[in-house]
Amino acid sequence: MPVSCLFASTQALYRQVGYEQCGVLFETTLPLRTIGVRERGMVVRELTEADQPAVASCYARFAARYDGMLDRGAYVWGRTRSNRGEVRRGFGIFGEGVGGAPGGLEAYLYFAQRRKASTGRHDVAVTDLVFSTPRGGRRLLGFLSDLATIGDDAVFDGAPVHPLMALMPQQYFSAKSVDVAMLRVNLVKEALEARGYAPSVRAEVVVEVEDDLVEANAGAWRVRVADGRARRWSARAGMRGVAVMRCDVRGLAAVYAGYCSATSAAGLGWVEGEALAVIDGVFAGDGGWMVDRF
Repeated sequence: MPVSCLFASTQALYRQVGYEQCGVLFETTLPLRTIGVRERGMVVRELTEADQPAVASCYARFAARYDGMLDRGAYVWGRTRSNRGEVRRGFGIFGEGVGGAPGGLEAYLYFAQRRKASTGRHDVAVTDLVFSTPRGGRRLLGFLSDLATIGDDAVFDGAPVHPLMALMPQQYFSAKSVDVAMLRVNLVKEALEARGYAPSVRAEVVVEVEDDLVEANAGAWRVRVADGRARRWSARAGMRGVAVMRCDVRGLAAVYAGYCSATSAAGLGWVEGEALAVIDGVFAGDGGWMVDRF
């Protein structure tokens, strides 16, 4: 596997073997009464097993827009619907097809209602909150606001500011940091070639890597990026005049993931080099976040 990712129980331990921070997980608390969206269009119904291919497709469209989201396997998908004895119900938002027939899935959520013994009201614990169109997102907010009759807060994981919050007229919510994901670049060549890059970027850079555990990773490598892809080959010679980033495998992980720019990583002592602004453009990202705990 070119890269390995986890939520570390102890960051210091994993840093010793080449892992570095690559993304964040925040917990958002959204008071249901403050959502302020009363969207009532589109079809809303409970999801069934037959809807799972459409759910996976909707998630893929959503996840591809952000850095850090997982390409889920069966284990992670299972946790969105049931975990530690708590079963979550799923509801989908469907567009209108030809002739008024039901259309495609544009948004969905999975949640459980956790009753408060002291008041009899409940919080809405959301494990998946996904929308592929703006109108689907607004309908999700309308669905959540309807739960305010006996509900207090919706609680869900994601970004410091979840994209759905931008669709509310006012942003009345709170978010707190829960955890930081860590990444290890196991195979530098394969990782650089597998990563996606902005189609508009055309550049050649040199990455000099130190790796005490994986000898094949160590060395100076010229990387040519064009048309959203990268090629990588040895650059022992002919490196003059090219942007250079020197780092150990930990610094590479943070920049590779788009968690921080090469320029900001240099301020942390994770990388050094020349013309780092060019490196910033090659490995540009939005900071990285995810909704899944693992």
